[in-house]
Amino acid sequence: MRMEGQEQSRNVEDRRRMRPATIVGGGGLLAIILAVLFTFLRGGGVGDAVQVGLQQAQRQMAMQVAASSQTPVNPEEDEQAIFAGQVLRLTEEVWGELFPSMVGKPYREPTMVLFRDGVSS
Repeated sequence: MRMEGQEQSRNVEDRRRMRPATIVGGGGLLAIILAVLFTFLRGGGVGDAVQVGLQQAQRQMAMQVAASSQTPVNPEEDEQAIFAGQVLRLTEEVWGELFPSMVGKPYREPTMVLFRDGVSS
């Protein structure tokens, strides 16, 4: 299929440079819950617990950003990602026209997530 010059979808989320959040973030949501619970057990108030939870979430996001800059993507994978985005755009155009007439509701465009190894969802 020739796709040169075809428009790509805007609904592609590229997470290939990210490592799974639970590994990078040291436990993900569980770590945040434990930090908040520990704050309550030590006698902290709701404000303290919220602050600790936000700090833990910020640390995890910073670790994800650091990890994402360490995982390279090769040019062949980039070509495949472009192709996938182009195919998605074509399906959005077709279903955007057909779906409303068939179902009577507007077509809600999907988001395609590109990832390597695993992704939190």
